[in-house]
Amino acid sequence: MNLKSTVLFLAILFASGYAQQASENNLFDYNRGVRVVDFSSNYEDRWDVQNILENTPMPTYGDWPAWCTAQNAPFPHFVTVDLSRTEWIDILIFNNKIPDESGGWKGISAKDIDVYISGRSKDEGFVKAASFRLENNVSHQVVKITPVEARWVKFVVNSNYGHPEYTELGQLGGFDDKKREADIKAEIDRNGFIDLYGLYFDFGSDNLKAESKPSIDNILKYLKQNPGIKILIEGHTDNVGSDAANNRLSENRASSVKNELVKNGIDEARLSVKGFGSKRPVGDNNSVTGRAQNRRVTIRKI
Repeated sequence: MNLKSTVLFLAILFASGYAQQASENNLFDYNRGVRVVDFSSNYEDRWDVQNILENTPMPTYGDWPAWCTAQNAPFPHFVTVDLSRTEWIDILIFNNKIPDESGGWKGISAKDIDVYISGRSKDEGFVKAASFRLENNVSHQVVKITPVEARWVKFVVNSNYGHPEYTELGQLGGFDDKKREADIKAEIDRNGFIDLYGLYFDFGSDNLKAESKPSIDNILKYLKQNPGIKILIEGHTDNVGSDAANNRLSENRASSVKNELVKNGIDEARLSVKGFGSKRPVGDNNSVTGRAQNRRVTIRKI
């Protein structure tokens, strides 16, 4: 482990990404009084657990901060962050570009991760907010979740990409863009559509996750209470990746939502789907919060 090496130009790219993140008031910023208050294990040294926080005072490896578990520590791994005061969170960023992936520790980056929040204490009252499968060795994985209030946030890592001894998780981002979803019927009656962010997919995947059930139930309720209405289900992405990939992913995600509605009793003839990729942004793709807003499913009355 002491022979770890890195590629310097990657570190420079990572640092520049965090300069932007810092300008947007990252809730996981050490300078805000945020601290890691509990964790499962720790390699310490330049891979200390406090390195998941922006502006960590701990020494880091090649300007690319990451937390590494102790050798042969069993899954699950976890880290609990005290935000120092209760905050709204609706955007999460996972920086999973790990230099050690190319430095002799292939498969060391975190894979399946659960996010829990609590307003009670660092040990009690945790409720699952979301879960994701992170893309391997990719940073700036941005997701907008249903807004939650939290004082303590726990990240539980259930697997990595195959390394037998260690797991690493890069620095985290958390933001509040102060946008809250309205009631589906009220919003559609007013505007003819609603942008939904409580429909969760693994990164780079069209797999609709179980945490999407509350939003699916809300759509079902709207359709069942308004049996004459037909809807278009639109998929939208940010501008990261190729146009072709984003178009395909956005349409596949819209189709996943449609399939779930049909499975729950909605006539398929009432549902249409279309993927727009990154063509219809509602936020600035040059900002963290804007990209998160652009990754959405829109329900439009037709």
